[in-house]
Parts: sequence; structure tokens; C-alpha cells
Amino acid sequence: MEWCVGDEPGDIHEDVPFDEDGANTLIAAFEEMAQQISDQRSTRLAAGGRALDGWQGDAVPLFLQRRTAGDRDAAELAAQLRDAVEAVRALRRAAQWEQARRAAAREWIAPEADEGLWDDATVTGITVFGDEVGDEEPEPPPAEPHLPSPSGPVQERG
Repeated sequence: MEWCVGDEPGDIHEDVPFDEDGANTLIAAFEEMAQQISDQRSTRLAAGGRALDGWQGDAVPLFLQRRTAGDRDAAELAAQLRDAVEAVRALRRAAQWEQARRAAAREWIAPEADEGLWDDATVTGITVFGDEVGDEEPEPPPAEPHLPSPSGPVQERG
């Protein structure tokens, strides 16, 4: 997305509210859960295979179907947790980028502000392209961060 005159770049005078420690805690918890689920898949499949040794009867196909469905669910859950980790990382990168943008904007207007060039009394009443300039401060263009989308929709079993 390109910046256009009239876009609202946000308040550059405030830092971006982002809980870095919370994001790190969430990432660590999701990564640990995904790894535990992945590790348990092979153990559960092996246990199911041992349970089938010598098992006969009408319930065998149902057991196999449920074991397969459980394994697919575990794989899907681990994948979604890993996707969530990447989404949190993308949010962290976006917050860091926005914080850097705001710092650059503050630095960019600082010399002019020190000289009084952006005082309300200086710019109020000036007309630019038919619009009256008031309290606005010039700011570098914002950008929309790219956030990853989930790996796919969660499918329901019927």
C-alpha cells in the first residue's frame, strides 16, 4: 500500500503498545505444546498398533478410523500452534517496524519543532489544495505489515 496525502499515519508521539515479554512467553508455550503433540503422535500410533496385535472383530475398523482421525487432529493442532507462533512473530516485527517509523517521524519533525515551524500559530489558516491546514504534523508514510494466514481451514469431521 502506498501512502497518500490524507492518510492517517497515527500518533507518532506515543510508543507502540506491545508486550514483548508476553509475546515471548506465548511463543515459547506454543512451540513447547506443538513439540509435545508431535512427539506424542508416534507413541500413540505405536501403542495403537500394539493394541491391534491379535485383535479381531467388528470393532477393528472403527478403532483404526478413530486412531487415524486422532493422529490427523494432533498433526493439525501442532501445525496450527506453529502458525500461531509465526503470527505472533509477525506481530512483533510489525510493532518493531511501527516503533521505528514513529521514532524516525519524531526525529524528522524535531528540528522544525525546535524552530517553531510546526506551531499551531504558524500553520493555522494556511490553505493547501483547498484544505485548511491546522494541527497536523508531517509524518513519514505508514505501511501495512504482512501477517501470515493460517495454514488452512479447520475441517470438521462428520
